[in-house]
Amino acid sequence: MKRYLLESSLIIVSVLLSLSIDSYLEKKSRLNQKNVILKELKESILIDKDQLKEVIDVQKKCFNSAGILINDFNNKVKLSQEELVKNFSSLKQNGIVSFFPQMGPFLRLLNTGSMELISSDDLRSKLLIIYDNLNRRKEFGDRVMDDFGMDFGRDLSQFIVVTERKVDKRNLIYLIPERKIENFTINKNYYKSELVLFYYSEYRIWIETFISMYRNYLDLLDATTKLIDFEISKN
Repeated sequence: MKRYLLESSLIIVSVLLSLSIDSYLEKKSRLNQKNVILKELKESILIDKDQLKEVIDVQKKCFNSAGILINDFNNKVKLSQEELVKNFSSLKQNGIVSFFPQMGPFLRLLNTGSMELISSDDLRSKLLIIYDNLNRRKEFGDRVMDDFGMDFGRDLSQFIVVTERKVDKRNLIYLIPERKIENFTINKNYYKSELVLFYYSEYRIWIETFISMYRNYLDLLDATTKLIDFEISKN
């Protein structure tokens, strides 16, 4: 009888040990998978940061162009027509440029259940802010800005029309090719229209808002890469 009890106990212990080993190996495999995805996420964030810095630089130039056009409209001493058109074209072409983060690694974190394996509450929180909350706000702003950009070109066409041609040089942050000014016409009522001043003022406010948002975005990405490094080092 004792022999049978001993054999039964050994069988139970071996089964439990086997299950424990399988559970450990499965958990280790999932942790390794999480770390692999986090490494991919960090790489995508580094690329996104470079793109984001370029977008901010472009928007800062557009912000300056809007300011130049506003000052020109209000001042007695006017810009040359060529300078006016150059700043108008810069605003028209690049005012709606946006930032498009890579979502793949973050979505893999969610789809594989790896998100729940992240030990840092701060890292999980920042990832959700970046790829959910902040990205939703950005997408809403992009749609509003796209509509505003369309209205800007259409409504001001009665006062200023610029003919442009596509050039081969293309910056990767743009969805459309860069264009070079070929010809332009400026209506005699350009400086009499409050609509012109309204659009320049609104454009500058929108661009300033996006620059502020993108700078916060950049700070979050910087903090997140450091948290990713620390998370990976713990496993």
